[in-house]
Amino acid sequence: DLLTGDRGPIFGEMTELLTTISTADRSVSVAVTDDNPSDGSAGVESVTLSYQLDSLTALVNTVNLSLATGSSTDGTWTGTIPGQEPGTFVYWSITATDVNGITTNTSTNSYFIWESSPGKDLIFWNDHEWLYSVSEYTNYVYFYWGEDHFDIWDAAYGNLSNEVVSNYDVIIELGMGANEHNAD
Repeated sequence: DLLTGDRGPIFGEMTELLTTISTADRSVSVAVTDDNPSDGSAGVESVTLSYQLDSLTALVNTVNLSLATGSSTDGTWTGTIPGQEPGTFVYWSITATDVNGITTNTSTNSYFIWESSPGKDLIFWNDHEWLYSVSEYTNYVYFYWGEDHFDIWDAAYGNLSNEVVSNYDVIIELGMGANEHNAD
């Protein structure tokens, strides 16, 4: 297929932000390029990161990303999402605008600022399938039928880190993929 018109910016490699226990600022970088097959002006004008806290209906905050030094209009754009308190969900996406005003958006991504609960044990759910596709059932069905005695770290959050592991005396690994993910 031959493309003959102008199209919006194209996203390349982008930072993956997984669930974390850190409340520090989070760096984001994304490669963005723009072409114009119809031989008009081409290039990325701006890249903006938008984020919302705890809800997709919350106030939208924005961060203007900066183009890495030495790049003209295409290249790696970087910025920082401010740190958040434990227990916060951060929903974020990126919008790139080219020199002709055409925009492209990424899908909405999210991460969680995870918090350990003193005195609880940790369940490392090492599977990508939840019982009836609902994560809360892991706690309620398998353990004490409705009691909340455990923290749960899901494999989707990334590997267990020493920071997480150091908060627990007992860690139980469950799931079909046991032994696939080890502590860093």
